[in-house]
Amino acid sequence: MTNLRIQMNPSLTSCTPLICLISLLTCLPESLSTTTTPEKTVHETCNMCCHGPPGQPGIPGVPGTSGGPSGSKGDRGEFVRGEKGDRGEKGEPGNEGSKGNKGNEGSPGKQGPLGQIGPQGLQGNNGSKGEKGESPEVLKSAFTAVRTTHVPTSESIILFTSMEINVGEDFDKNTGKFTCRISGFYYFMFSFLSASGYDPYVKMKLNGRDITTVYHSTTTSNDQLSSGATVQLNVGDEVWLTNEGRQVYVMNIVILVS
Repeated sequence: MTNLRIQMNPSLTSCTPLICLISLLTCLPESLSTTTTPEKTVHETCNMCCHGPPGQPGIPGVPGTSGGPSGSKGDRGEFVRGEKGDRGEKGEPGNEGSKGNKGNEGSPGKQGPLGQIGPQGLQGNNGSKGEKGESPEVLKSAFTAVRTTHVPTSESIILFTSMEINVGEDFDKNTGKFTCRISGFYYFMFSFLSASGYDPYVKMKLNGRDITTVYHSTTTSNDQLSSGATVQLNVGDEVWLTNEGRQVYVMNIVILVS
């Protein structure tokens, strides 16, 4: 039997069985006979193209039926939590974050305990004695003036005959006036004797202004009269006594400096 080898184009795999059969019959050689020599093997190859022209597109098939109904919803699977894994290695520090806003002021804390008192230090040495200071000069003013004779009605400012004391020489017995040398508070006091049948009237004046007055009406006996006043004087102020037209007998005036 003659071995027939037909080279098939790979593209013929899509051909229908009928087309392949026709192509096979066409490729048979004309000299092929039923009687062949057994001693000689003839290999014939089809020189014709076995690939026929493409056929017309077939008619689309009928759409298949839809599938069966949906199955019922399955049961929810069980959740099994796995075991906790080992702790990982510490990561690298992150970048420094931005500065946050200032928080509200907190409430005051509790007062802490008192600290312990330390040991008392050693007493230091006495310092050297300083030089003796000079005491400031104390200014004083005081006097006592006396009149040993009666004062006539013609004498307005009462004068004095002698001085018991006159510290600072601020009182002039010849003018009967005290002139202030030291500003301050002064107390003046005077006294005199009134005779029977006379009405003495004496005034103490400060720069011409009345300070105090002593008046005594007619009596049948001699009386000792006195008065005094505290005044504030400045340097240059003057104080004196006046006789207001009536006879005055023995008198004195005293000043006490406050």
